[in-house]
Amino acid sequence: MQTNTAIAKKLGYLNYDHKTIVDVRNIHRYKPEEITILCTGAQGEDNAQLMKIINREHKYIRIQRGDTVIFSSSVIPGNELAVQNMKDVLSKQGANIYHYKMLDIHASGHAYKEDIKLMLNLIQPKYVMPVHGFFYMQKLFADLAENTLQLPPDHCILASNGQIIEMTKEKIYVTNKFVTANYVMVDGLGVGDVGEVVLRDRETLAKDGMFIITIIIDAKTGEIRTMEIVSRGFVFMKDSHELIKETKNQVASILKRLLANITPQTINESYLRNVLRDEIGLFLFEKTQRRPMILPIIMEI
Repeated sequence: MQTNTAIAKKLGYLNYDHKTIVDVRNIHRYKPEEITILCTGAQGEDNAQLMKIINREHKYIRIQRGDTVIFSSSVIPGNELAVQNMKDVLSKQGANIYHYKMLDIHASGHAYKEDIKLMLNLIQPKYVMPVHGFFYMQKLFADLAENTLQLPPDHCILASNGQIIEMTKEKIYVTNKFVTANYVMVDGLGVGDVGEVVLRDRETLAKDGMFIITIIIDAKTGEIRTMEIVSRGFVFMKDSHELIKETKNQVASILKRLLANITPQTINESYLRNVLRDEIGLFLFEKTQRRPMILPIIMEI
């Protein structure tokens, strides 16, 4: 924010006297109507200054009833909920809110077509390789560079994430070789060791919880000796006696069917677990319209 302000002043977009810049530690010496605050956070970012202000975590600044908050940027797709939540909190604290859909106050952070052409003419690059944005946008940039500078098509490099570009003294070209270019997850002391399966399991646990079925089977007779069910994040055990009872009956019925035609010595625990996971999952979905992670545990004694 400080850098952008300094550049804007140097270019003549901002005209102010340095004496009017107030140290935030001395803000309490002025009346609220005498202060204008420029801060980051229009997209609802957690660590931005505006979020700290509305969460009352900022050391010196608080929103007061009658304050005016102006959002000069448009909402980036995907940030709608965070921005709306922030507006709700500001409204509860008594602020008046203005944004780009109400007034012509939006200043784009991206260069327009003529700005890009000016930059290309100033730099006069021999090769152009867009590296940010969707491929469609990169293609538009490459086309603009090709037409502006009369570059040969092979001098406008378009590549996908992870695609290897080879450069020699004579030319630059795109190969058909790729390297891994995915997100690297940092989890505790592990770096990059959390795979898609683990992340998918965590998502399931966060959404629908887990349902653990522990069964002890007599190795000689094949009969169920004990059965315990534990629910975490799915249903509250004390309030779901009927569902737990029905589930136990369903488990007993499934095992009775599966063990009817086999001898105890040939019990395939892996097969039993898979069947229980599928059939109990369907049973619970019919009862609750939710799909918890089901963990059948089968032990023989």
